[in-house]
Amino acid sequence: MYDLEEQEKIDALKGWWKENRNQVVMAALAGLVLYAGITGWKSWKASQADQAANQFLTFQQASTAAQGDPLKIQAAARTLETASPHSPFASRAALMAAVALANADKKAEAQVELQWVVDHASEAELVSLARIRLAGLLADQQKYDPALALLATGVDAGFATLAGDRRGDILLAQGKVVEARAAYRSALETAEGSSPLKAGLQTKVDALGGDTPAPKAAAAEGSK
Repeated sequence: MYDLEEQEKIDALKGWWKENRNQVVMAALAGLVLYAGITGWKSWKASQADQAANQFLTFQQASTAAQGDPLKIQAAARTLETASPHSPFASRAALMAAVALANADKKAEAQVELQWVVDHASEAELVSLARIRLAGLLADQQKYDPALALLATGVDAGFATLAGDRRGDILLAQGKVVEARAAYRSALETAEGSSPLKAGLQTKVDALGGDTPAPKAAAAEGSK
């Protein structure tokens, strides 16, 4: 049983994350989409690169001309998705459209774009990003089981920290404090020293009354 002070910490944590989670995740998505765009550009077949790249440039121009209108950005992304559904640029356009839609609180439309990436992207990084963000949108609708199912499979190992953080948030929203703490601790174990999520994860673990996990070697020694 948790005392009143601990419950206040949990409530404060929920409130902070509700207000700030979109900014945190969107910042991570923006950087990762840019990185993935560079790697995807290099890996795309030369015979198809010019056409797909030109279509992506057209999408970017349309997005700029839309002056922040998320539905116009989505329409431009849809054009690219239809023309080159297997190109890495189509998935990036869908992710960028999803960011614009989510920022405009058009969650249903953002969900459509993210699901498109899950269904069509060939790169594990992009699928992982879409799954994590889509899980957040489902959790906002209190569709917790489908959200957790998205995180249970199809997430690249390189995104384990971000996925674990999101899993903890969903479990906490369900009131499953023990499971949420375990998810945060597991995510903290996978976080690299430079990860921007590391400090936030440590704050969440501390707020839920859990200590940082002991090094595996030490833990094994102590169990003997």
